[in-house]
Amino acid sequence: PAATLPKDIKRQIYSCKADLQTLLGSSGDAEDLRAKVVDEFRTCSAAWAVRGDKWRSWQYKKAENLVAQARSSMSVQDLKSIGLTPKFVQKCLEIRERGYLEQAEAFRKDAEIHSLLELTRIHGVGPALAQAWLRCGVRSIADVRARADTLPG
Repeated sequence: PAATLPKDIKRQIYSCKADLQTLLGSSGDAEDLRAKVVDEFRTCSAAWAVRGDKWRSWQYKKAENLVAQARSSMSVQDLKSIGLTPKFVQKCLEIRERGYLEQAEAFRKDAEIHSLLELTRIHGVGPALAQAWLRCGVRSIADVRARADTLPG
């Protein structure tokens, strides 16, 4: 066992373990990355949903749930083993490298997406009606209140 090893060998083993843990990242880093990936995927899912693209929204929601429920590290092999497609594994790597997903960042900067998200928070307003209102120039709940009598739907 380790107790019978010379001290210099024990130091080398400890040093290698520390280097490996630094290289792989601590469990806290994996949890931070997991939370960031879930947040970025949630942003994309919501944006695709208000744009009316149910398929892309569902794909992001599915990937979000897989990552959120996984309790393994965020290595490429683990991401593949939980059922993520190669494209979503690439998106996770992008988030690890950049700290954000470029597509989610573009959605956050898109004024139209912000308007659609705000409008679909109104009870009974889905993506289609929100897009129709957007074409009529409605951008906020205040606009809806001001033009309630003239809006379609």
